[in-house]
Amino acid sequence: MAACGPPGGGKNEVSPRLFRHFCMIWVPSLSKNAMQTIFGSILKGYFDLKGDPALSNNVDDIIRTGVDTYGICQEKFLPTPSKCHYTFNLRDLSKVIQGMLMCPLDDIVDKDYCVKLFACEMFRVFRDRLIDASDRKAFSEIMHKEMEAKLSLDWELSSFENVIFGDYEDSRNKQYIILSDTETLIPRLEELLMLYNAEQSPMNIVFFEDCIQHLTRISRTLRQERGNALCVGMGGSGRQSMARLGAGINDIKTVSIEITKSYKEREFHEDIKLILRKCGIDQETV
Repeated sequence: MAACGPPGGGKNEVSPRLFRHFCMIWVPSLSKNAMQTIFGSILKGYFDLKGDPALSNNVDDIIRTGVDTYGICQEKFLPTPSKCHYTFNLRDLSKVIQGMLMCPLDDIVDKDYCVKLFACEMFRVFRDRLIDASDRKAFSEIMHKEMEAKLSLDWELSSFENVIFGDYEDSRNKQYIILSDTETLIPRLEELLMLYNAEQSPMNIVFFEDCIQHLTRISRTLRQERGNALCVGMGGSGRQSMARLGAGINDIKTVSIEITKSYKEREFHEDIKLILRKCGIDQETV
C-alpha cells in the first residue's frame, strides 16, 4: 500500500508505469459545505451548552469566514524552496476550532468576545507560520476583509491583530482568556519565572511585548491535546528559554539532547527510548 499527494510544491509527478501496479483509490478534498457542516456542528454544539441563542446564531458566519480564509491561504501562500512549510490542510482548520473550545463558556459573553477568540486562533494557526512581514501583513488584510464582509463588523485591523489569549494570568484558575496589556502581565510572568527558577536551572529573562507573545504562543500549543510546534529563529533569540518557561507554566518537564561530534543515529534512538520510558513507565509529562 502506498500514498501520495498531487504534484506541486516540491512533489513530482508519478510515472504511469508505477501506477499500473496499483489499484488506485482517490480521496478528494472536502467541499466547503462539508467543512462548514462538520466544524459548524462542533462549535454550535459547544455554544448550545451555554443556552445563549445569540451566540449560537453567529457560528455559521464564523465557520464560513474560517473556511473561506483557509481556501485563500491555500491559493495565495504557496510552498517554495524557502517556504516549504507553506502547506495548509484540514488539520489546520480543526486546530482553530480546538483552540476555541479551550475558552470557558462563561467568559464568552457576546459576539465581540467570540470573534476575537476566533481571530486569535486563526492568527495562531495560520499567521504564525508565515515567515516574513509581507506575508503576515497580507494574511492580516485577508482576515480583516473576510471578517468585515461575513461577520458584519466595522473593526480596525488593530482591534484584533494583537489580541492574544492565554491561561497563565490567573494563578488560581488556569482559564483560557484574553490577556491584559504588557505592563500588567510582566509582574505575573516574573512570578512564574521565579517559581520556575526555584525548581529548574535558573534563567534570567527580561520580558517585553514580543517575548510575551512568543511565550504565549508556546504555552497555548503545549496546553492543547497533541499540541506540537517547531520554533525557528536565529541562535540566541530565546527559543530555548521560551520553550522551557512555557513548559514550566504547563507543568511539563523538558529534555534537552546534547549534540556532540560522536552523536549519531544510535545515540538519538537511545535518547528517544529514555523519553518514552519517562512518559510510559514513569507517567511523567515530558
